[in-house]
Amino acid sequence: MIERATMGCKVPPMSLQLLVENAIKHGVGKTKNGGDIMIQARMSEKVLMIRVTNAGTLSLENKRIGVGMKNLQRRLSINFQEKAELQLLQEEDKVVSQVVIHYS
Repeated sequence: MIERATMGCKVPPMSLQLLVENAIKHGVGKTKNGGDIMIQARMSEKVLMIRVTNAGTLSLENKRIGVGMKNLQRRLSINFQEKAELQLLQEEDKVVSQVVIHYS
C-alpha cells in the first residue's frame, strides 16, 4: 500500500528497486515455492517510511550489507545526512528492508 501523501516525497533514484531486488535475491528467490513481496510507503509527521517485506529469516550472512544496499545507504547519507537510515529487520517470519527519512 502506497499512501497518497508519499507521492511527492523525494528519494534517491532506484531506491525502491534496490529494496525489491534485495527481497527477491535474499528472500523470495531462496524459497522453493517463491513468495510474496509487500511494498508500503507512508508519511507520518514529516517522516517517510518505505518498507519492503518478504518471507524469510535474516541469517548472519544476510545481515552483512551487500553492494546494492551499501550504495543505497551512501545515497541516503549524501542526500539526507543523518536524517535518513536504512534498516534490515526480522519481524516474526518476515524480513523487512526499510528506509526512514525525516523531513524537516
